[in-house]
Amino acid sequence: MAYKKVEKHLLFLEVAGSELRAPKSKYVRNHIFELRPDNIRILYCFHEQEAICLVYFVKKRDALPEHIIKQAEERRGKFINKLGK
Repeated sequence: MAYKKVEKHLLFLEVAGSELRAPKSKYVRNHIFELRPDNIRILYCFHEQEAICLVYFVKKRDALPEHIIKQAEERRGKFINKLGK
């Protein structure tokens, strides 16, 4: 069941792109967004018009774990550096 909700939210993201808003998506910080299908979280960013998935996990608490956000920030930084920007 969760797989279908994740698939549905990814489709919303594909169609709406950066226009996707709450409750399906939420801005976290530093150009990182959170896709929110049930208790599953997918942290992503945008490069030009493409959404880049950085990390996903099952959320067990109300607040996003800081180490997960930092992991997403590091991955975004590596992605940007690879592009030479």
